[in-house]
Amino acid sequence: MIQERETRLAALDASILRGIADVDAGRTKEAGSVFDRLETKYRALPDRAE
Repeated sequence: MIQERETRLAALDASILRGIADVDAGRTKEAGSVFDRLETKYRALPDRAE
């Protein structure tokens, strides 16, 4: 159980480091533009609330 926890923490650490590297390299987008694009995309979908 302890080894599994350590493995999961190591994977989390690696993910965080990849994210920081992406920010440092400029491989990010502003949240507002992403949300605007998603809102446009999902508003264009047919209403399936039947």
